[in-house]
Amino acid sequence: WRRQRVLWWVYGVNLLLALPAALRASVSFGGVLNSSLAAARLVKGFDLTAFIELLAQPEVSPAQLLMGSFVFSLLFFVFFLFVTGGLLEVYRRDQTLGAGDFFAACGGFFWRFVRLLLFLLIALVPVGILAGLLSRVSGRLASDAPREMLGFWVEMGGILLLWVLLVAIRLWFDLAQVRAVAEGERAMRRTLWRAL
Repeated sequence: WRRQRVLWWVYGVNLLLALPAALRASVSFGGVLNSSLAAARLVKGFDLTAFIELLAQPEVSPAQLLMGSFVFSLLFFVFFLFVTGGLLEVYRRDQTLGAGDFFAACGGFFWRFVRLLLFLLIALVPVGILAGLLSRVSGRLASDAPREMLGFWVEMGGILLLWVLLVAIRLWFDLAQVRAVAEGERAMRRTLWRAL
């Protein structure tokens, strides 16, 4: 709670990056909805059919809106990956850092966290393969099994197990980030092994 100023700063950057994407959508939707009676269905509540009709209009280009959102989301992801080292350093020291010390910690840990991210992507490949196998097996069970709900229950159970596995992997890498900052570790493979 005493270090919340740093978190508000990150929230402000997130808001600033979200505004251009939202403004682009606002301009695009406004061109269609400003002269339409269907706007009330989206203003006073969210009507899915009205939103689908809006996206079907030739003046609205969902691909451009998604690309803008993707670009700003990617920018925030890289920014947050950069800032994570500074945030962890603030909490480790339990004192307010000046801007120079904060950004020095951010830069000092950025490439270590990029390496951890690459290791995370490698660790997620088997989870993706398991998700594909689960989908194939549950689909086969749904069509061929004597009990019609067997495929659904196998898929739900598999999704629950995959979710637990994903949470465990995420915790593993979060602990590796914390250990990297707390111990000043440079070798990320050793940090990952210790965090496991």
